[in-house]
Amino acid sequence: MIGVVINTVAVVLGGMIGLILNKTLKETMKQSIFSVLGLCTLLIGMKGALEYHNILLVIISLVIGTIIGEQIDLQEKLEKFSFFLESKFSRTKDNSFAKGYITGTLLYCVGAMAIMGSLQSGINGQHEILFAKSILDFFSAIFFASTFGIGVLFAGCSVFVYQGIIVLGASWLNTIFTEVALIDMNSVGSLLIIAIGLDLLDIKKLKIANMLPAILFPILYYVFF
Repeated sequence: MIGVVINTVAVVLGGMIGLILNKTLKETMKQSIFSVLGLCTLLIGMKGALEYHNILLVIISLVIGTIIGEQIDLQEKLEKFSFFLESKFSRTKDNSFAKGYITGTLLYCVGAMAIMGSLQSGINGQHEILFAKSILDFFSAIFFASTFGIGVLFAGCSVFVYQGIIVLGASWLNTIFTEVALIDMNSVGSLLIIAIGLDLLDIKKLKIANMLPAILFPILYYVFF
């Protein structure tokens, strides 16, 4: 679990530095950083989205996954949970906490490095991927927290729980996370990252959390078919 712990600490530490910067940055500077983060997020998403094995499976996964997510309304549940955290740990009463928590949670958890790094850590005790991810997450947490505030720090808790579960169940999960399944799963996750970028740039507001079930469908497809 050392890789997961370090990744969590990296997000929290980067977020704390970002909170310090948040108090010193001018509003115009925050907006500029906000735009840059959106562009970088789009770049990361586009790179991963183009690396797919079965494009039809990617499309079907997004459609079916979004339908299920809308029925459950994961976005609303995640927002309610973030509002609960905000009432306990934050003095601000705007949507910045929820925005930071949800954006950070999605960005740090839906990528291939989170899954591959956790599997490697759980099976072989090798943490190189999670260490590399920790560095990336550390710097992104600085900039996100400088804009969104304390909500980004709590995304570290999501990282710990999500990646920790994969590490603990790695020996079993390794049998279903085949190479082709991970490729298509990463493509779906990268499209969600593009959606985050569009949201950050205020181009299109999407209920990204409601699309999360789509990530599971490539795995289910290759397990059963």
